[in-house]
Amino acid sequence: MSSVKVSGSATGTANFTIIAPSGTSTDRTLTLPDEAGTVLTSASDIAGQAGGITHFDAWRLSAGVSVSSGVTDITSANWEQVDSSDPALKGAGMSVSSGIFTFPVTGLWRIDFIGNYDSFSAAASYAGFRLYATLDGSSYGIAAEGWGNTYSATSNVAVPVTHYFDVTDTSTHKIKFTCELSTSCNLAGATGQTRTGAFFTRLGDT
Repeated sequence: MSSVKVSGSATGTANFTIIAPSGTSTDRTLTLPDEAGTVLTSASDIAGQAGGITHFDAWRLSAGVSVSSGVTDITSANWEQVDSSDPALKGAGMSVSSGIFTFPVTGLWRIDFIGNYDSFSAAASYAGFRLYATLDGSSYGIAAEGWGNTYSATSNVAVPVTHYFDVTDTSTHKIKFTCELSTSCNLAGATGQTRTGAFFTRLGDT
């Protein structure tokens, strides 16, 4: 691996010397003027390191939704982008239509979902969430899931789900979330805080 040595001179310049690995090639020296506004940039990542997170978005249910036993897509119109408590949003945001989320740009994405159930009609032997993904825009498959249960109708259940998604085409690579329950209950939501929500982080290029 190459290394970099920085040196200066009395003539108002700075020298950046890229020291080549032993026996492979000669060193390279880049000289820059010591002037305000001079910036050294690179067209590629240094030493394979990503250039930082370029996109982060957070969504939540702004109000609770009644869900029945069985499998239910979370298609609620209550999805809203987090807009309180100084949210850490960055770059172009996600879009959602009928519960289907579309990514703004291609890349390697991490998806973190947290779902909260309350007000059960009875004790739930299982209460889970699933993240479905599609690569062709129509056929969805289970990408990740999480499960919980409760011994009484008055309990709350919080379930996290995480998935890493290689989005190579924003028109076909989409995701959605579903509930799966043994009994009916309330899917918790609130507009001032996140109770059921999804967080989208672009980690780097695909």
